[in-house]
Amino acid sequence: MKTDVITVDNKGDSLQLALNRIEGLANSVTKSDKNGHYLRLMAEELFGIVSANAGDFTAKFWAENQNRDFRIVLEADAKELPDEAKKDLLSISSTGENSEDQGIMDKIGSLFCFFAKGGNAANVKTFDCGYNESSGDISWSLKDYKSTIKNKNLDASLEELSKSVIANIVDDIKVGVKDKKVKIEIFKTF
Repeated sequence: MKTDVITVDNKGDSLQLALNRIEGLANSVTKSDKNGHYLRLMAEELFGIVSANAGDFTAKFWAENQNRDFRIVLEADAKELPDEAKKDLLSISSTGENSEDQGIMDKIGSLFCFFAKGGNAANVKTFDCGYNESSGDISWSLKDYKSTIKNKNLDASLEELSKSVIANIVDDIKVGVKDKKVKIEIFKTF
């Protein structure tokens, strides 16, 4: 099933409608208000990180499921990324240190804004992103990020992740650009 695709903006127009539909989807599928509240919390956090970082924006917001596997999506048009910005993105450090962003959700919000506005890679220094040269697609995944920092024994980043409520309740978060659309997806299985 899929909720209605609702257009939201930085002012919060239509946000409550989108959140109610997302919560309702989880409630009806899992027969649990608790799961509905969790999915709503994830959707609120997703919207919050984007609105805190993006300034003026308009995006499509929805959730869908297959059985008990849920996906929350926020999708916006991406400005054409100049070749230099793509190269900058490929050179983003994976040291786990970023003095500008305080938590993982801030980093994800900065990454979304980088993709959406073709911004400066200095805003998102801690991401290992995949890049497909032939298609121009760019992607980042929370699962991959966790694996990278564990493999490199980056204690500060591991501690930061352990403190993040969202990072501990979602199964994965993906951020990417494809076909001139920037998308954040949150995945959760109940």
